[in-house]
Amino acid sequence: MAGPLWPRLTAVAEDRAYAVEDDVFYTGIGLRAATLQLEQLRDLAL
Repeated sequence: MAGPLWPRLTAVAEDRAYAVEDDVFYTGIGLRAATLQLEQLRDLAL
């Protein structure tokens, strides 16, 4: 999450970017991974 372009993203500039567990989002495959992804997104929204 570092780099010269990162702060230029609208969501980052408006403080709407959230860190998530990258192992679930990038290496997870299948129903269990999808469920964990949705749970993380739900938790961020609350």
